[in-house]
Amino acid sequence: MAHENIRLLAASTTVTGSIQKLYAGAAAALEDVTFGKYVEGGTNVEYSYTATDVTIAAGSYLEGPIIQMKTKTAPIVCYFNGSLKSS
Repeated sequence: MAHENIRLLAASTTVTGSIQKLYAGAAAALEDVTFGKYVEGGTNVEYSYTATDVTIAAGSYLEGPIIQMKTKTAPIVCYFNGSLKSS
């Protein structure tokens, strides 16, 4: 799936949006991950949620779609469409 934007996310950042894929230059972990399709101003179509950490091996991608997640251990590159809300 094509993406419009790219942003580097620091560790301990929570994001919500239409996340297409994530890239980890170093091994990284995510927490509170919700996989699914995000519709801004509309209804979220939630496919699945996991409270268990999701790990991404160094030099690897995690393919979405992802609605929201929190970076835990290392910076990652986030490919997304539309806007990305972070805290």
